[in-house]
Amino acid sequence: MKMGHDNKLKTEEKLNPDYMKDYYQLIVREMKERFDNINYIGDLSDLGNEIGIVIGKHIDSKFAGWGKDDFFHGIEHGINEI
Repeated sequence: MKMGHDNKLKTEEKLNPDYMKDYYQLIVREMKERFDNINYIGDLSDLGNEIGIVIGKHIDSKFAGWGKDDFFHGIEHGINEI
């Protein structure tokens, strides 16, 4: 997967389901790598910070579903499911 220097996808890429599956997996791998390298004991705010570092690179408010608020709504939805 090749992306520009700012990790932002072009609109046509975001409309391609196969490309988006690969991109989603890229984010998951980045998150796993980040978590595998945590060398401190923290709390949920620290975990949130680590998630924010990875997700922040992929925020794109110009495309539906990829804005910061979309991510926060997803987190809130997941918490409310419990």
